[in-house]
Amino acid sequence: MDRIQHLSAASHCRPDGTCAAKSISDYVKVSSQIDHDIASLQFALTAGYANSLLNQYNQEVDTWGNTHQYHDPYDGGVYNLDYEYGVNGAGLDGGRPYSMPQSTGAQSDYQAAIDIINNNFLHLKAMEADYNDKQPMTRHTPPISS
Repeated sequence: MDRIQHLSAASHCRPDGTCAAKSISDYVKVSSQIDHDIASLQFALTAGYANSLLNQYNQEVDTWGNTHQYHDPYDGGVYNLDYEYGVNGAGLDGGRPYSMPQSTGAQSDYQAAIDIINNNFLHLKAMEADYNDKQPMTRHTPPISS
């Protein structure tokens, strides 16, 4: 409420809700506050998106892995086929890409974490698609050469 009162005091507001700054100095103050507020929102949205994306990624690894397992007859163990994408297989480098922005608090580090998570998501989805592709490798079209 303080900020709204401060912004209103720095401008002349009309009954229709539109406001005009009383001076250039007041305009600069209000514009600076708006820029600051937008930057704060962008940081919060970037950090929130990184966290949400990481949760989606981990959920996908767990869900797919729990339904696609290898039963080792030698040791009797059961292993998720996507183990390398999970935390125990050092997926996302053991969580380091997300822990770094949490420690630095830099928006650029959150953006880097988003890029890494998206990249790992792409590789995970490719591995899942490859697993479901039952066509023999000899039947695939060779890559286009230049």
